[in-house]
Formats: sequence, structure tokens, C-alpha cells
Amino acid sequence: MLRIGKRRGCGTGASIAPGSRRYTHAVLRLVLIAILALIAAIAIAAYFLRPEPPMMPRDMDHLARQSEKQCLSCHGLGQKVPRKPTHPNANDCFRCHNLKPDT
Repeated sequence: MLRIGKRRGCGTGASIAPGSRRYTHAVLRLVLIAILALIAAIAIAAYFLRPEPPMMPRDMDHLARQSEKQCLSCHGLGQKVPRKPTHPNANDCFRCHNLKPDT
């Protein structure tokens, strides 16, 4: 049988009334989008607000350094200028630290 006219639930959005299944899915979708946006905002803020590692001074000791082993001869545990306790354990010095530019 062919019906002419409005079908039930179509038109004015009556099926998105509070308590309906479509309403619940719409709210869940909005909550998920808000959570993802918050996570993205935190990640972007953490990326741009992270502290930069200190630059190496342009003195004879640092200009002559060629390897991490030489760095740790002064900055290793128990040496004259040891790394801070909060310093990462990685011994890949030149990945983060560069010489200061010429001024």
C-alpha cells in the first residue's frame, strides 16, 4: 500500500527528542568530539610550552667536544659540573644541546 503524506518521525526533528536513541547518540558524539578536542589542545600546548635544552657555551672546552664520552668527563655523575637529577638518562648530548650562535 502506498501512503502519501508525512511519514512518522520525519520533518521537524521530533525523533531527536530527549530520551530517544538518536538524541543519545548525538550527545555521545558531541562528548567524544569535546574530549578529542581537549586532548588535542593539551598535546599542542605541551609541544609549544616545553622547555628548550640549554645551549652549549662557545668556549674552548665545548668547541673541542666531539663525543658524548667527552661531555660526560665533565657532566657525568660525580664530575665537576654534573647533570641535574631531572636530566634524562640518555647520553645522546648533541641531539638536544647545540652551540650558542656567534654574537
